[in-house]
Amino acid sequence: MNAARALLALFALIYIGLGIWCAVAAETTATALGYELRTSSGRSEYFTVYVGLDLALGICFLLGALNPRRTEPAAGLAFVSSLLLASCRGWTFLQGWITTNTVIALFATEITLTVVGFVAWRLSRGAAKVA
Repeated sequence: MNAARALLALFALIYIGLGIWCAVAAETTATALGYELRTSSGRSEYFTVYVGLDLALGICFLLGALNPRRTEPAAGLAFVSSLLLASCRGWTFLQGWITTNTVIALFATEITLTVVGFVAWRLSRGAAKVA
């Protein structure tokens, strides 16, 4: 497995792990992020966004790690999605909305994943032609 595919495997592990964690400990993870799951609609939205999207992204990254033809697009997704998450979180930081250590840690993680995603994308360019 080349470096880009290994990095995608790491992304897959992180996102699938987060999706599972949010599924089995929704109240705990929601509270750590500042959410209160008071209604069925709120629980449904949290589950859909935090479980569904994390698992979907994780599976996309896993497919890119396993299949050289999917490595470059999956690495591009890793980079762009991380960049957008970090950018949006950065905006909330500038607005003074980040107030918990958990959210600050997420921001640092998102910045790190943006850099790692960029490296994976750069390493993956042309990988399908070689494989």
